[in-house]
Formats: sequence, C-alpha cells, structure tokens
Amino acid sequence: MLDLFAFLGRLSAFSATAVIALPAAGVRLRTSLVQVHRFLVGSLPIALVAGAALGLVAWLQIRGLLDRFQSAALLPSALALAVVWEFGPVSAGLIGAARIGAGLAAELSAMRVGEQIDALRVL
Repeated sequence: MLDLFAFLGRLSAFSATAVIALPAAGVRLRTSLVQVHRFLVGSLPIALVAGAALGLVAWLQIRGLLDRFQSAALLPSALALAVVWEFGPVSAGLIGAARIGAGLAAELSAMRVGEQIDALRVL
C-alpha cells in the first residue's frame, strides 16, 4: 500500500512539474517546429508504403463484394471513399505514433545503457 502512495506522490510531482514548465515550452517554437517537420518527413515513406498496402487489401476485399452484386463499376469511388475517409487518418496516426514511439524507446534504452538516466536522477 505504501508503494502505491509513493508512486502516486511521484506521479503527482512529475505532473505538477510538467504543468509548471508548459508555458516555457512555447518560447521554443522553432525547436517544436523542427521536431514536427522531422516527424512528418520521416514518417512519410513508411506511411506511403503502409497506405499502399492497406489500399491494396481494401481493393481486394471490396472488389469481391462488388463482383458478387454486379457493381464493379463502383469500385474506384468506393475505394477512394474508404481509404480517404476511413483508413487514411487512422493509419497515418497509428504509423506516425508507432514510428515516434519506437524512436523514443530506442533513445531511452541507449540512455539506460549509457547510465544517463541514473545521472539525471542524481542531478
């Protein structure tokens, strides 16, 4: 039970520190824009490949369904609607989040190996 309270105390202290430091983050607008640019440009190739794969799978599934009802002429418009409205934003968000998460995990593990995290705790 004491471990739970200790965890909640550390979480509260971290949250308060983050909220207090939030206004100062707006001062570094250039740094934030550089990070957003790196995220968007870096995620573009993998998003294009994954989007093409999702579009191909959707095309195969929708084609079989429309052939069954003799409506194959509707395939391009149905596929465009499905990919642009439904798959596009969701898959782009998931792919971008996965790429950034993997990068952060790799950076944290490298910091752990180099004992930088322990040095930050001591500091």
